[in-house]
Amino acid sequence: MALIIASTPLTIVIWRVITRDRPAPLTLVGVVVGLAGIGWMLLPGGTRPVSGTDGDVVFWSLMILLSSTVWATTSFFSVRLPKPADSFTLTTYELLSGGVALTAVGLVVGERIEVSAISGRSWAGWIFLVTAGSVIAFSAYTWLINNAPISLASTYAYVNPAVAVVLGLLLYAEVLTSDVVIGLTVVLGGVILVVSGESLRSRSTRPVPETEVT
Repeated sequence: MALIIASTPLTIVIWRVITRDRPAPLTLVGVVVGLAGIGWMLLPGGTRPVSGTDGDVVFWSLMILLSSTVWATTSFFSVRLPKPADSFTLTTYELLSGGVALTAVGLVVGERIEVSAISGRSWAGWIFLVTAGSVIAFSAYTWLINNAPISLASTYAYVNPAVAVVLGLLLYAEVLTSDVVIGLTVVLGGVILVVSGESLRSRSTRPVPETEVT
């Protein structure tokens, strides 16, 4: 799943090419390097056992790819659409609309909430997801895509799997293999290339002050 979501920067670069917003060469190289690092880190170990048939795996993998593509597409075009300037206001609209949509789908498929069956650990997890995972994270992302190059903002998709690996080591004592070490290093290199490429592009397109011209 992390590998599929990591395709977000690639989708954004494709949109930039389609709209004739040519990314810097280093940005393109960084995207490819980042994807290679994610692949190196996740593919050699194989996938963990999952419930369901091979068809289920293919179906939900396609759904994740579709959602990742939609997320990347809306992120790319959001900077060109009219929207509230305040990041918190925009985040409120996003979370409310998403909550209403998910509630409607849940009611249609027959999902029901049994408050008495919810454990304290589940409540704690829910509170964390609402605050850090939704309000803070969404606000930070909406601010970032309005104040930084979209290719730079999308590098979070590379960082998240790496953070997940580190948390697995710290919290669940997962084994750190050579593939993970190499993959994390390559991912970091990809992020550095993207940041460097966008920085150089910003400098090349920045107006030259009159004092420098003279």
